[in-house]
Amino acid sequence: MGGISADQAVAIARPHTSMTTLVDGVAGTFATLLVNPGRDHGVGGPIGEASPGRWVWSITFAGDVTICNPVGSCLSPRPGTSTVFIDYFTGEYIEATTESPAQ
Repeated sequence: MGGISADQAVAIARPHTSMTTLVDGVAGTFATLLVNPGRDHGVGGPIGEASPGRWVWSITFAGDVTICNPVGSCLSPRPGTSTVFIDYFTGEYIEATTESPAQ
């Protein structure tokens, strides 16, 4: 199909997350790589809704997440994942999401 390689997508995605452990890299359309419907990313958000047929790389990393509120108090770090979306054909960074379920 003429897109960038998985290795290229991973290299482009790395600077867009603080997580360091590569989990996987999957190519497909936003519609097939939907992470969480109704959230501000993937098909459930502004970018995905505008282009559900857009081909992307979905690169997922794992690591610890520290969640802080606006006034500066933070929870203890907990495991989470970060998924970075890269345009399949151009390598353009699209968006990144972070998930860290409550323990």
